[in-house]
Amino acid sequence: MAGGRYAQRTLRCLGVWGGTHSVPYFFGFVMQEKLIIRLNQLRDEYAEGQRVMGELQDKQTGLQQTLLRISGAIQVLEELLREDAPTEHEPQQE
Repeated sequence: MAGGRYAQRTLRCLGVWGGTHSVPYFFGFVMQEKLIIRLNQLRDEYAEGQRVMGELQDKQTGLQQTLLRISGAIQVLEELLREDAPTEHEPQQE
């Protein structure tokens, strides 16, 4: 019982023992505080994840545009090389 009295005294000092409050109220309060803290941590992580995702989407868009420009340049150079290539009927110049 000595442990129980010590817990009561500690809870009384914290202002959560006596009156309408009880041990379950105290532990419920502590649990609620922990849940609120965790909820705020998760919200922060979610916001950070959204920020990173936005940055990655911007990079993806930029990379897609770069690849499109490179693809266009490749196509132009291939067409130029095809136009300049000798045909079967033309003799090769030395």
